[in-house]
Amino acid sequence: MATLVIGSGPALAADTPEQIIDAYMANYRTLGATTAGHGAISQDGDVTTIENVEVVIPFELPLGTLPTLEGSVKVTSPLVSAERISIDGDTFQAGRLSYPKGFTVSFDFLVPNKTPDQPSETQEDAPEAAAPEGKTEAKKPQHITYQMNATNLEVVNYKERKIERPAFDASTPIKSFLSATADYLSSSQAELVKTPKLELRFAATGIEQVSQYDNLVVRGINGLQIESYEADGASQSSRNSLSLDDKGPNMSMNVTAGRMFYHDMDFRPVFRLVDPALFPDLTSDIVIGDGGINDYSVEMEKEDLTIKLDELTLHEFAMGKPEAGLAKLLDPLLLDGAPEDEDEFFAAFIPLLTKYNLGQFNMKSLHINQGATRIAQIGLVDVSDMTPRGIGSIVVEGAGISNPKNSAQFGLSRLAISDITYADYEALLKFKKSQARLDIPAMLAAVPTIGGIEIKDFAMAPANAPVTLSLDSYELGLHDFIGPIPTRIANVLEGLNLPVAMITNPNARRVAKAMGFDALQINQTLLIDWNEATQDLTLEQAGIRLENGGSATLRVTLGGVPKVVFEDPSRAKEAIASLTIKSGSLVIEDAEIITAMLEQESKKNDVPVETIRSGTVAQVRAALGPLSKTPFADELENALNEFLANPERLKISMEPGSPVFAAQLLGLAATAPETLTGLLNVKVSAN
Repeated sequence: MATLVIGSGPALAADTPEQIIDAYMANYRTLGATTAGHGAISQDGDVTTIENVEVVIPFELPLGTLPTLEGSVKVTSPLVSAERISIDGDTFQAGRLSYPKGFTVSFDFLVPNKTPDQPSETQEDAPEAAAPEGKTEAKKPQHITYQMNATNLEVVNYKERKIERPAFDASTPIKSFLSATADYLSSSQAELVKTPKLELRFAATGIEQVSQYDNLVVRGINGLQIESYEADGASQSSRNSLSLDDKGPNMSMNVTAGRMFYHDMDFRPVFRLVDPALFPDLTSDIVIGDGGINDYSVEMEKEDLTIKLDELTLHEFAMGKPEAGLAKLLDPLLLDGAPEDEDEFFAAFIPLLTKYNLGQFNMKSLHINQGATRIAQIGLVDVSDMTPRGIGSIVVEGAGISNPKNSAQFGLSRLAISDITYADYEALLKFKKSQARLDIPAMLAAVPTIGGIEIKDFAMAPANAPVTLSLDSYELGLHDFIGPIPTRIANVLEGLNLPVAMITNPNARRVAKAMGFDALQINQTLLIDWNEATQDLTLEQAGIRLENGGSATLRVTLGGVPKVVFEDPSRAKEAIASLTIKSGSLVIEDAEIITAMLEQESKKNDVPVETIRSGTVAQVRAALGPLSKTPFADELENALNEFLANPERLKISMEPGSPVFAAQLLGLAATAPETLTGLLNVKVSAN
C-alpha cells in the first residue's frame, strides 16, 4: 500500500476535452492513485459527458508509537456532465459540473493491531484461533468507513489547481499531514454547489450513523472559506454500542432538523491552531460568522425519550492564533510516547484549547418528553461574549423539571449570571504550588468571579410533599473587585415563601405554627460598600423582613480599612492598628413574632406572659456581665420592657463623638469594660 503523499506531476496541459480529462486524471495518479480512470467520453457543443469516473488513492500514515493508519479514498460517479472545461496553466476549470446519476466519496480506514516494530495483521490475515487459556484474545484490526453520496449534484464555476507534493517528514507526521490536507482543501473554488439529497454514512466498531441533508446549497467556496451553507432539512439515525467490544446493549437514536444555515465560514484558523505557520497572511480569527438550526428533534426509542428544540443560533465563533501549534506537542507524543514532564506538557497544551471566542449562543424552546409526559423544558438560553477568560452573560428563561413518579418539580422564569471571569491555566498551576506555601495572592489569582446573579419566580416542590418553596426574586450584584474580592455588594431577596413543614428547627416550627403560618414570607437586603478614598467600610443595610412577623435592620460604618485587606486577606491583622468604629445601629420593627414566641413559652411552661417577659429582660441584663450595673443597662431594661409589651420599634444606636480605634476597644474590654458603652455613645429606645 502506498504511503500517503500529495504529489506533483507534469504540468496540466491539454487542448481537447479528452486530453483535458486525461490530464486531470493523470494528476491523481501522481498522488499514488491505483485507479484514476473513466469510461467513454462524448461531446455535444461545450458539454462533455464522461462515464464511469473512478479514482482510488490508497495511503499509509505512520503514527510513531501508535499503530499505522492505513486506508484509501475512493471517488466514483456513473455519469459526469461538464460544461466549458479547460485548463489554464496548472488550474482545471469547468463552468458547470453535473452528476445526474450520483456522486460518491468513500473513506476507508484500517487501524491494524500492530506497532512499528511488529508485523501487521490485516482484517483478512488476522488469526481466528482461540487464544490460549489464561491469555487475552488478540484485538482485531478496526475498520472505519465514511461515505458521502450526493444525488443530482451540481457545481457551478469550479476551479481546481494542480496539487503539489510537499515532502512528508516522518519526524512530524501530524504537521506534515495537516499541512498537506490544508493545501489540498485550499486548491478548489466554486461559486455554487447544490444537491437535493446528500447522504453521509459512518461505521466503526459499535457505531453506525446515517445522515441526510435535503436541498443542500453551498455558495462561495474558496478553498477553506465558504460564504454560506444552507439546507432545508436534515435527519440522522444512529446505533451506538454501550460497550467497546460491540457485544453489549445498543443505544439507538433518530435525529431530524428543519432549516440549517452557516454563513461566513473560514476553517483556516482551525488549521492554524495546529501549525501557526499556516496561512501567514490570515488577518481574521472568525471561523463561523453566523449559524443556526430550526426544529431540531432527537428520539431515543428504547428510552422512550424525545428532545425537541425550536431554534439554535450562534454568532461569531473564532479561533485565535497560538504561539506554538498543536502539532509541536502531539508529534513528539506520537513518536516518543508519554511526555517526561506531564505538568510541562499540559502547561503548553491547555492554552491551545483556550483560543476560542464566541460572540453569542442562543437556544429557544427546548422540550424533553418521557413518553407523552413533559419532564423538562427551557424557553430560552442565551450566552454572550464567551472567551477563554470568562463569559459576558448567561441567561436562562422559562426553565422547569418535573418527576412524574414522585411529583417533585422545579421551575423558574429567569436566571441570569453576568460578568463571569476565571483564571488562565498559568494561574491555576501557580495555585497548585501556592497552596503548599500559603501564597494568598497567588491563590486568589486563581479564584473565579461573577458580577451578578438574578433569579425570578423560582419554585420547588419536594418529592411526595404537598408544599412548595418559592421565591419572587433574588438579585446579587458584585462590583469594584480587588482581585476576586468585591468591594461593593448588593444582595436583595424578595418574596421567599418557606413552608412551615420545611423548617427543620423544631422550636422555630412551633412558633410559626403558633402564629398561624402555613408558610413564612421573607425579604432580605444586604448592601456593603468600601470607599478607597476614605477607607470606610460601610454595611449600608443588612435587613430581614418577615411578613406579619417583623423586620430587623443593621447598619455599621468602620473606618481605617486599608486596601491590603482585600489584596491579601492574610494581612488583615495589620488593619487592627488603623481600624475604627464610626457609627452603627440596629432597628427592630413590628416584631409580632416576638409576641408569638412569648405566648408560646407561656403556654409551654403554664405561666403568665408577663412572667416570661420579665424573665427574658432579666436574662438579657445578666448576659451583659460587667455592663449590667451601668446606666446603659438601666436604659436597655426599660426599653426592653416597653418593647416586649408592645413590639413596635426598638432601636440601638452607636454614635461616638469621634471614631474610636478598635485597638482601644480591645484594651478597654479587658481592663474597663463598663466604659465601652459610654465611649461609643450607645443609646437604646423603644416605640
